[in-house]
Amino acid sequence: MAFHSIAHCVASVKHRRRGLCIPNCSCPRLRQLLLDPSNDELSPRAEALLYAADRAQHVAAVIRPALARGAVVISDRYVDSSLAYQGVGRALSTGEIDRLSQFATSGLRPDLTVLLDVPVSEGLARTASWYRAARSS
Repeated sequence: MAFHSIAHCVASVKHRRRGLCIPNCSCPRLRQLLLDPSNDELSPRAEALLYAADRAQHVAAVIRPALARGAVVISDRYVDSSLAYQGVGRALSTGEIDRLSQFATSGLRPDLTVLLDVPVSEGLARTASWYRAARSS
């Protein structure tokens, strides 16, 4: 199951229970590079490739082993985010992003995707709060 919403409106949960896996990032260095507000020289194509690399590692290291154990996997963001942010948001071909994502995940798709509809003003407030916290840490 994957949850999607506008930026910073799906909380990453670190709590794990028996039979339930709520994964976080598997490649912290990649995520740090991608989410660094000062990294404004990254081309849209390079950004898409880095997100795909992070997702490939995440699927291999976290999601597939959890599924093999019989766990229910709940993820905040998955391929749909790349289609929206890198495809539409960065004006790349959504077909290319989909093919890249298929390759990165070996075709693994969630059984259910939930889109949380959050007011834009709330999303902007959460994003501003996230950037303030990121800069102070």
